[in-house]
Amino acid sequence: MRIYDAGSLGDILGVWAHPDDENYVSGGIMASAARNGQRVLSVTATRGEEGSQDHDRWPPKDIPHIREAELTASLAALGVGPPVFLDYRDGACATADEEEAVERLRPIFETHQPDTILTFGPDGQTGHPDHIAVYAWATTAFQRYAKQGARLFYAVMSTEWTERFPEVMDDTDVWGPHGPALARPDELAIDFWLTEELRPLKEAATRAHESQLGQIVERYGIERLLEFGTGEFFTLAATTEN
Repeated sequence: MRIYDAGSLGDILGVWAHPDDENYVSGGIMASAARNGQRVLSVTATRGEEGSQDHDRWPPKDIPHIREAELTASLAALGVGPPVFLDYRDGACATADEEEAVERLRPIFETHQPDTILTFGPDGQTGHPDHIAVYAWATTAFQRYAKQGARLFYAVMSTEWTERFPEVMDDTDVWGPHGPALARPDELAIDFWLTEELRPLKEAATRAHESQLGQIVERYGIERLLEFGTGEFFTLAATTEN
């Protein structure tokens, strides 16, 4: 069943690796929840230090501050408060101490008490080692610290989405060599498509990540990129007992 409103998800915690992950995967869901008055918190492991695509325009020494500001502006466009950072270095999550990372998530879980946790699945969606590490951290933190009745969801791509946008599915620069995990619409726990009211909010949030748009916009154009973001999909990974 398709979802056009995030009201059934309660208070939401997203756990991601880099600034802009949260928007591409769940910007519409966050905007919908925020409009409903649900609490939404976005946690990001790194400040995307390795993410400069143009060293003249985006100097590597400045990129962490640039991307932090972009993430803050992006979340604000969705109606969400400022980000929380775990303060790991971009590209180094896979070698970080997992137990330490889970402990950094503990006070966030215990203070926020989310009903819904959104994060990457075991494939990291793009195969990025940081994404896969964050999946492991968030899953362990959920198992240890989530409240009773909370639900953990993993990001996937819908086969319906792949049929709409076939040109991007073979792009290994986007998805890595193995491609994202796919699920049929009947296998999805969250099959979220942006309404006309939500689309401008996610568009503004996407455009806020200006330093990250160069290569993908050159390849597909900004309008097609925005179309790519109109669907957001998750499978249910776990539920704590009531």
